[in-house]
Amino acid sequence: RYHSRRSNEVRICNGEMEELKFTKYSGVGIRVLFNGAWGFSSSSSLDQESLSTAMNDAIAIARVSSSGSRNKISKLGGANLAHGKFGNYAHDSLDSHSPEEKVKLVKETERIPRSYSTIIKSAICAYREIIDEKIIVTSDGAAVEISDMKPEFRITAVASRNGEAVSATESVGITGGWQRLFQRKTPEEMATRA
Repeated sequence: RYHSRRSNEVRICNGEMEELKFTKYSGVGIRVLFNGAWGFSSSSSLDQESLSTAMNDAIAIARVSSSGSRNKISKLGGANLAHGKFGNYAHDSLDSHSPEEKVKLVKETERIPRSYSTIIKSAICAYREIIDEKIIVTSDGAAVEISDMKPEFRITAVASRNGEAVSATESVGITGGWQRLFQRKTPEEMATRA
């Protein structure tokens, strides 16, 4: 099993960049059934040597597990395993919008509540996205690619008057593309509502 995840986040508080991070990690997990026992191993390096080492480790773990196991797996259950590509392949992919565009949107949206009224003392706006790509191949027949995107958008406004403060948050999170994220409410509508 191969898994790659990208996570991007932008957060602005009171006009100041509080967080801007772009991360990516990937790796492979290998599972082996040997003589009635499972062995697992993984690698975050995808070169041939690292993958061979992970495979050999999984086999070695299964062998050791097998020698000490009284409850051995005699047979895997039958199933029609999946083949093909699956995912929320959005028409308006998150990747078709630049990091600069996302930062600008967060910056402009965060400004709206603070300009709405003098009792709004603070505002925080954040955008976060997770993009996953997975490939799963098994010796018993599965062969799939799975892709999905999960964007989130959040705006919080804090009002204060006569020593009392109250906050309100509007947020949306979906599995899908950019257009679906703002299908029900625009960022401006969310900021005004907050």
